[in-house]
Amino acid sequence: MTAPEAIQCFGDSMTQFELQEIMNYRKVYTVGENCRNKIHPSAVCGNNNYGFDNDKNDYAMLDGDHVAYRWLLLKQLGKGAFGQVYKAQDMKTGEVVALKAAKNDTKYRDQ
Repeated sequence: MTAPEAIQCFGDSMTQFELQEIMNYRKVYTVGENCRNKIHPSAVCGNNNYGFDNDKNDYAMLDGDHVAYRWLLLKQLGKGAFGQVYKAQDMKTGEVVALKAAKNDTKYRDQ
């Protein structure tokens, strides 16, 4: 579906940030509408990526939330020194995949 269609159908379950961000996507496959406790980012970046990262620089991935309006996060499979891995469903293809999110820190990203 398109971003305006997603907003019409699921706008009540989206954060203010998502309502703006989604307009950058041509196709939307999920908005994580069943996710409880979605991140509501702060207006100030600070040290934690507007609230999207925890104090250890891990992206705050939540069961039932989405990544890029395409992958639905199902459950955490593991975490370690370099980041975390989540079981997710590609809502475009239906395939179950593993998504790895590297820590938001240059010493982990730039290798």
